[in-house]
Amino acid sequence: MATTIGQIKKMFYSLSDEFSDAYVSNDKLSTLWSAASYVFFNDQIDKNQATFTIVEYLQPIIAVDSAAVVSGYTIDLTLVGAANDYWRFRNVRPTYVSGGVTYTEYARQFLDTEKGSVFSAGSYMYPRYELVGDAILLQPQTGTCTVAKVEYYSFPIENAFTNDASSIPYDKDICDSIVREMANRLAVEQREGDFYQMTENEIKQNN
Repeated sequence: MATTIGQIKKMFYSLSDEFSDAYVSNDKLSTLWSAASYVFFNDQIDKNQATFTIVEYLQPIIAVDSAAVVSGYTIDLTLVGAANDYWRFRNVRPTYVSGGVTYTEYARQFLDTEKGSVFSAGSYMYPRYELVGDAILLQPQTGTCTVAKVEYYSFPIENAFTNDASSIPYDKDICDSIVREMANRLAVEQREGDFYQMTENEIKQNN
């Protein structure tokens, strides 16, 4: 379900009118939307990784590269996604071939405390991975592994806010949460601006 830019603007002004009557340009709305989107989805991803529960809010940004290249049991995440839309890692399912048998299983991340243990080596039926910067290091490092399915989070959608009839493929609940963050950021900016102006006036009066 999508939400139009016009609807998002109405949601935003209904909140911001409570503390501000200043005009907010489309460029400013776009900047606020971008920053708020990253904050919102980052929080949702962190929540998902902490609880291992499926978060409905993340569905619009979950993407899959079903043929990610594996080289030397390593996946370069900067090359994942045909549209260069890779943002954050979600899961990996490598394909191993050994002795004429193909194994395709989801890998499980191993922790620093497990390094060097028998479990960190992984197996074809129970592969493991380590996330190092923009790379996934797979275990086991035996057999043939040249391709993997990588699930990832794509970048939040940017919008210029110039066409009220255009839409963003996020439902109203997601947009409402992002808009609340937009309004909060604007309120903070204006409070800081008011404080700066008050301080400047006090300096001028005391000189």
